[in-house]
Amino acid sequence: MTSVIDLYEQISSAPDEKTRARLIVEAIEHVERRFPAVNDLATNTSLKETELRLVKEIELLRGETRQIEANLRKDIEQWRGETKQMEGNLHKQIEQLRGETKQIEANLHKEIEQLRGETKQMEGNLYKEIEQLRGETKQIEANLRKDIEQWRGDVQRDIEQLRGELHKETALIRADMAHQKVEIIKWTLGALLAQTALILGGIRFILG
Repeated sequence: MTSVIDLYEQISSAPDEKTRARLIVEAIEHVERRFPAVNDLATNTSLKETELRLVKEIELLRGETRQIEANLRKDIEQWRGETKQMEGNLHKQIEQLRGETKQIEANLHKEIEQLRGETKQMEGNLYKEIEQLRGETKQIEANLRKDIEQWRGDVQRDIEQLRGELHKETALIRADMAHQKVEIIKWTLGALLAQTALILGGIRFILG
C-alpha cells in the first residue's frame, strides 16, 4: 500500500502526461519483475498459479492506476477550475486597475489644466503689477523731476535775492566808508587849520 501511495504522489506531482505514462509503465515492469520467468516454473500448476497471481496483481494495479488517473483527472479539473477562477480574478483586478489608472490619469490631467490656468492667472497678475509699478515709477520720476526743477528755481531765486542783498550791503558799506573818509578828511583839515592858526599866532606873537 505504501508503494501505491508513493506511486500516486509521484504521478500527482508529475509535470506532464509523458512523465505520468513513464511512471505507470515503470510500475508495471516492477510488478512483472516480482515474479519468476515462465521457464523457471517447475510445473504447470505453479505456472497457472503464477499466471493467476500475475493477472490478479495486474488487474489490481490497473484498478489502482485507474483510480490514480481518475484522481489525477479530478485534481487537474479542479486545478483548471481554480486556474480559471484565478484568471477571472486577475482579469477583474486588471480591469479594475485599468479603470483606476484611467481615473488617476484623468484627475492628473484635470489638476494639470487647473495648474496651468492658475499659472496663467498668476502670470497675468504679475504683468499687471509690473505695469502698475512701472507707471508708479514713472510718476515718481516725474514728481522728482518737478521737485528738482522747483528746488532749482527756489535756489536760483534765493541766490538772486542774496546777490541783491549783498549788493545793497556792499553799497551801504561803500557809502559808510565814503562818509567816514569825508569825516576823516574834515577832521584832518580842521586839525591842520588849527595847527596853522597856532603857528601863525606864534609867529605873530614873536614878530609882535
